[in-house]
Amino acid sequence: MSAALIGLGIVISCLLAGGIGFFLGQKRHRPAHTAFSDEQNEDVADLVEHYDALRRELQRSDEALQRQRLWAENLIESIVEGVVTMDRHGRITSFSRGAERITGWKRPEATGASAGVVFRTPPDAASFWEQIPPAGGEHKIDIFDRQGKRLTLSVTGARLASPEGDLAQVALVLRDVTEEESAVRATNKLLANVSHEFRTPLSALAASVELLRSKDPPLAPAEQERLLLSLQRGTLRLQSMVDNLLDSMSIQAGRFRVVPEPLALPPIVRDAVDFMMPLFRQKKQPVHLKLPPDLSLVQGDARRLAQVLHNLLSNASKYGPPGQPVSVQAEARPGMVWVGVTDNGPGIALALQKSLFRRFGRLDDRSENDSGIGLGLAIVKEIIQRHGGEVGVESRPGAGTTFWFTLPLASTDES
Repeated sequence: MSAALIGLGIVISCLLAGGIGFFLGQKRHRPAHTAFSDEQNEDVADLVEHYDALRRELQRSDEALQRQRLWAENLIESIVEGVVTMDRHGRITSFSRGAERITGWKRPEATGASAGVVFRTPPDAASFWEQIPPAGGEHKIDIFDRQGKRLTLSVTGARLASPEGDLAQVALVLRDVTEEESAVRATNKLLANVSHEFRTPLSALAASVELLRSKDPPLAPAEQERLLLSLQRGTLRLQSMVDNLLDSMSIQAGRFRVVPEPLALPPIVRDAVDFMMPLFRQKKQPVHLKLPPDLSLVQGDARRLAQVLHNLLSNASKYGPPGQPVSVQAEARPGMVWVGVTDNGPGIALALQKSLFRRFGRLDDRSENDSGIGLGLAIVKEIIQRHGGEVGVESRPGAGTTFWFTLPLASTDES
């Protein structure tokens, strides 16, 4: 029974009870010869009591329905997902708080508006109304929120029918899956990059080995040296990618460890440069070291700091032009040591710099032949932050790039 019918029943009952009461009041003032008998009076009193009980029961039912309605409304408002209903013409008839939070639209703005206005889809996509899933179905739909930010919504559909069976409303449950979809795309991109990045050096390594083993015609010493250098460079590249992959997985699993201790930084920098020298020789890039001889001890994990330097030196070689120098310098600063690795490459746009240290971040606009799987700088940031230091980049297009990090000085306490 609807609330409207119950309310109507209450009104009718009140009118009946009032009419009977009025009738009884009039009866008391009638002449004796027109008065009801005692038996009739009792019947009327029973009727009044019956209708009064019915009125109270209807009131209790109406109150119960009101409580249920309020509970249902509060439940919808407390749901994190958005709940939206629309009429058959695509006009929004209700808009929950969750829908406000997801889309940035306020309820007064959205209610009564067209779905195409509130849920604006990209120019190359069908309208939101055309992409609504069937009852019980689920579709992923890209839209722009109130501020113009692109979102991916998981939309589940339902149909609300009127008591006569006519289609009256479309109900939708909205869930923001933008980050989930981004992670899926990043994972797919990672797998594609890993496949490409591993196949390329492996093919080059296999070809170099085959040429070195060939004795017809015999290779000249210079050609042998070139192939050996290529083998060394490819091996370094593979080792760096494997290390980054394993460390990224270790970070995600919570098993990544950094164990700082007092150490001298210059020997670690020199060893890292020597280790990466095949990359610089391949492109004929001289490396300039600027390391103060009296540099204070830092608090660091030697193996992890070597990994940081390998990643930064690899990027500097990759994006630096052939024949142009790469600089590595360290400076003593209050309470810390600052280290920078500078290339003379094309530089990085300011808008791109903010995302460089995120997982799967790429430097796509720095080189037409960019490669890598987008994990190196994220691992650099993780390692430096676990040392208690900071990491950053200074660059502008056409003026080269410096990636830098800081390390705290080693404690001087003798306790």
